[in-house]
Amino acid sequence: MVEWDGGVFWGWVGEVNKVINFKKDQKPKNRNILLSFRVLGFIILDKRSQSKVPRLVLPVDLFINIAKTIGAEINHGLGFLQDVSAGGNLKQFAVVVLSLWAAGMIGSWCNFLTVLYIGFIAAHTLPVLYERYEDEVDGFVYNALDKLQGHYKKLDSGVLSRIPRRSFRGKKVE
Repeated sequence: MVEWDGGVFWGWVGEVNKVINFKKDQKPKNRNILLSFRVLGFIILDKRSQSKVPRLVLPVDLFINIAKTIGAEINHGLGFLQDVSAGGNLKQFAVVVLSLWAAGMIGSWCNFLTVLYIGFIAAHTLPVLYERYEDEVDGFVYNALDKLQGHYKKLDSGVLSRIPRRSFRGKKVE
């Protein structure tokens, strides 16, 4: 039995490539395909025992359960969106609209995969950081909310209260 020598093999491949290159009008893609078939023929003629790759068999029930779970989550999300759009809860509707607007703005700045990566990292690190620094974060959020409420009161007293409010009644159509 002859021992395997990689240098001899690659030297043989180089010689085959020289023989194939004698036609200058052939495209390189065709030469590479022909070379691949020649190398494959050499490997088959080598008559060595090929390695056995273990076969992986997954049960069908696994995929059925995954599909049912995903379907239930999608239905839950669609039900939530239907409640938001037709439920009459204006605050929840405004939060969803602002969240979608913010997601759209962030999405216009970054690639979708980048946004997914940042979201994945944030979902795994922010809860840990919040548990560690809970008092500082709560104090900061309360101060920010107080400032926002103060700004809204100024805006409401200065601008929004001066806008006349009328009930909009449609014209009678006969």
